[in-house]
Amino acid sequence: MFNNFNKQINEKRLLDLQNQLQYCKNSSNYFKNIFENNNISIDKIDSLEKWLKLPVLMDKKKVRDCQDESLRLSNHAFGSHLCAPLENVAYVYSTSGTTGNPSFYCFTKKDFKVHSELVRRVMKFTGLKKGDSIMWGFGLGNFVATSLLPILAEMGIRVIPVGAEAGTERLIQYTKLTRPNTLIGTPSFLKYMIDKVPNITNKKVSDLGFRRIITGGEPGAGLPDIRNQLLNAFDAPIYDLYGPANQFANISCGTDDYQGMHVLGSDCGIWEDLIDPVTNEPLEIYDGVIGNMVITEIKKEATPYLKYAMNDIIQVFLEDCECGISGPRIKVLGRADDMLIVKGVNIYPSALQNIISKYSEELSGALKIHLDREPPLVTPPLRITVELSEKFKEKEHERIIDKIQENIKNILSVKVQICLVPFGSFERSVRKTVLIDRDDIIN
Repeated sequence: MFNNFNKQINEKRLLDLQNQLQYCKNSSNYFKNIFENNNISIDKIDSLEKWLKLPVLMDKKKVRDCQDESLRLSNHAFGSHLCAPLENVAYVYSTSGTTGNPSFYCFTKKDFKVHSELVRRVMKFTGLKKGDSIMWGFGLGNFVATSLLPILAEMGIRVIPVGAEAGTERLIQYTKLTRPNTLIGTPSFLKYMIDKVPNITNKKVSDLGFRRIITGGEPGAGLPDIRNQLLNAFDAPIYDLYGPANQFANISCGTDDYQGMHVLGSDCGIWEDLIDPVTNEPLEIYDGVIGNMVITEIKKEATPYLKYAMNDIIQVFLEDCECGISGPRIKVLGRADDMLIVKGVNIYPSALQNIISKYSEELSGALKIHLDREPPLVTPPLRITVELSEKFKEKEHERIIDKIQENIKNILSVKVQICLVPFGSFERSVRKTVLIDRDDIIN
């Protein structure tokens, strides 16, 4: 383990953990039952190592079940793991709910203060300061990303909240009128801007004058070919953001060569906890290890997560970054529930996305993976629909299909079947882009 990278912080984290466990046990029957059912004596948790050795206690499904239960019993869907009195819940945000009902992020005023501190850390890391202006390219609404808006305003950063759902043309119009120096959005939406800006303005996207690009919401900025596209098109540093809503904060440095995301929230959460995405067995932490991330929020009052499996597959780096900053870093590779197994080969959609992005002249980079059965097992060939770029000539379809199929087979050792569709066939998401199409699955 790398729990010695900062002894003083770890001692404080252990104390915070012990206090958090006692608080959860005293405040919620849900956690009291969890501890009892898993034979966990919280009084015996006298080291971080003992906590890390325990099994996963929470995951997305269990949180959804919590929400269903509290809706039945307490007339709210914030979850039976709610520890704070309902009247103390001051802020409520949510996921998009693309696969069912949304999951809620609840904050007391104290929770939001911690959240705000983490957001400030990652934003200051990018060089953002008072007087800067940022174009909001995420979606607007009650989604958790919008929790950044009041925090940015408190930092003295002027936010232009157009939102991606207003359309690329409107966002570009407001950019030209307000001249923000920073753009934030999902990698897929930023890639869409690269294609659309020349058609709307007769200029390159770099002519919009953004001096930094902040991405989040999905893998992309950490994928080499997608990152290079963004760097070359915007001609500005790219920062990859992940996690402040879960009391851990991670941001990449703005170097051209992606070094992973620096961990800036170790004092607020325990995250050096990995499990095998297939067996759910705990994994030893070493430089380069890959696994499903498990987190524990140690300063959360409203709806704490304890030993929560994020279902995000990450790679951990322990060596000092080339930028000179020491401490651990992580790279998000994909979602555990998006992992596909094709004839024994584990495939994450992000790996396919990175290969497709190599063909930026011919393809837009947008794709859909089609399944006719519940993952992870897939009978080859893996069916993928890929969107053409605006300028690609129709007569060359066959050539590019053969080229992509061969490249994927050589790199990933899986057989795929490619179908090409015209540019604009796929709706650009203002939040996390869903790459797997499950519409053909028969329940």
